[in-house]
Amino acid sequence: MLSDLKSIAVKATPIALDIYDQTDPTTLLPFVAVVVRDPSLAEEVNLEWAAVFPELRKWVGDRVAQQGFAGKLKIRPELFEVTLDFDSIDIERGTALLQATEKATRIGRAFAVGKVLLAYRVLRENQLTYDGQDFFDDAHQHPDGSLASNLVSVVRADSAAPDVIEVREELSAAVDRLMANSILRDELVRSEEVRKGLVVFVRSQKVWSAYEKLRTEKSFGADPNLWQGAFELVRDFKPKAGTENTVDIVLATPNGPRPAIFVVSREPQGLKFDQSKEFASRYIPFGMDAMYGVTPAFWQTAVRVQPT
Repeated sequence: MLSDLKSIAVKATPIALDIYDQTDPTTLLPFVAVVVRDPSLAEEVNLEWAAVFPELRKWVGDRVAQQGFAGKLKIRPELFEVTLDFDSIDIERGTALLQATEKATRIGRAFAVGKVLLAYRVLRENQLTYDGQDFFDDAHQHPDGSLASNLVSVVRADSAAPDVIEVREELSAAVDRLMANSILRDELVRSEEVRKGLVVFVRSQKVWSAYEKLRTEKSFGADPNLWQGAFELVRDFKPKAGTENTVDIVLATPNGPRPAIFVVSREPQGLKFDQSKEFASRYIPFGMDAMYGVTPAFWQTAVRVQPT
């Protein structure tokens, strides 16, 4: 059986990695995080801000960058794995390769999706940023010492069920705040780039419905819909308690800063089988693992809309 497992691994691994490679570039990861590769496998990765964002000194000024980002980024990569199993009797039936291959494709897709969810934790869990505040906070400090907020309070007739007019107004208010908070002080940012770089995260079906109407409808009566097709809409099905009606909006300008930094120490490689289960159980676990680390980056790139 050991030779059969090795044969399955050799044949199924390229398929799983191919599915992963095909899926990975189409995910939302580039909108949420700057991806940094550090194959050192170090227990803790230390990065310079300027190494992660080479344009930082140009954007905010050399002296301001030195003051605001004097410390290093310390990131601890963790081991992540996706494990499934298959029935060892399938080897005798001659269907083991088919079963393992089908599940291997699921493993490949799971890694691509999982990377996005890992980076998204910065927003979902409201983690601390470089200025010592929660990612979404009303007491942020820019590198030059000026204060700002990336919380936008809005009024809805029903906080849990906004209408399309209300979400249109709150999206406009969010974009205004994003532009006011922008760290790109030495760049020209086109309006079209802003619209193409917007990603809206919602957490309930009723809020989703209102934003989806705003994203897809051509007009509302005689009023043309200027937000049609102007943003990506994403539903978070496992929101943190108390945030069900909030909306997070990320502005991902081309080559600009992002809410998170995603460190890749090791990507998924070959399929591994738990050979200790070969005789202990009919079902043999197998899967792939990888090492990733995530830390919050720029709070200026996102706002949270809070209904009152």
